[in-house]
Amino acid sequence: MVEYTPDSLVNLIEPPKFFLRPVTERERRRLRKLAIQEGLRSHDVAKLREETLNGLRELWSEQVFAEQEGRLRAFWDAYDQHEQEQEGKEDPEPFEHPDKAAMMELSERITRAWAPLLRMVADNNEWDETWPKLIASITVAGWRDLDARYERSEGIVGLDCLDEMEKALDAVEAQAMTDQVDGVIGHGTAFRQLIVRCIRLFSVSKAEEKNSESPSKSSTTPNTSKASGKEQKAGSSAAKNSSETLAN
Repeated sequence: MVEYTPDSLVNLIEPPKFFLRPVTERERRRLRKLAIQEGLRSHDVAKLREETLNGLRELWSEQVFAEQEGRLRAFWDAYDQHEQEQEGKEDPEPFEHPDKAAMMELSERITRAWAPLLRMVADNNEWDETWPKLIASITVAGWRDLDARYERSEGIVGLDCLDEMEKALDAVEAQAMTDQVDGVIGHGTAFRQLIVRCIRLFSVSKAEEKNSESPSKSSTTPNTSKASGKEQKAGSSAAKNSSETLAN
């Protein structure tokens, strides 16, 4: 169990603390089931581009399609090549292309006008917003020093409960900004840092997971980088603040 405080809030007198746990392979499979239950769908870039061309073909004349298809494909190819060249760089260069403004505008026009593509974009937006919260619903095992209820049913924290926690965390962050507490970055930062930490725990290997299970009272977890917050002792504190206690 890991006791975690978002880095942006560590300078508070009593910062919120979250209890996180690595997950099993069974719970990773459960994540896919939860995504299906929530009706989540995602579409990759290739499918989005294919539907963009379908919209261009159906909504414009054959002449316009013949003229613009090649420009779009050339723009996409240039973008893909740029992404490959910048992969792994700490400070990647921004993508520049002479057709960038025109192709972005055309893509937006097609998206707004072509219902199948608009639905795909809406699916992806919902996926991007909900998928990380589903990971948190499995990984978060409790919290304290935060004015929000904690409930766990059948091994997960409900999305409604997480939404309430996010609002409470935002309120703490807003007050910290008003009080000019050092380290507070901006609205929503603390929740994003929590989500990132949950995703990292969700991705650990079985060997790492085994090594991180139920540390003794004398053991500690290593500090993370500043970008993702601060971990604290996970033994004694976590034991005194189990999910059962927090749920009361």
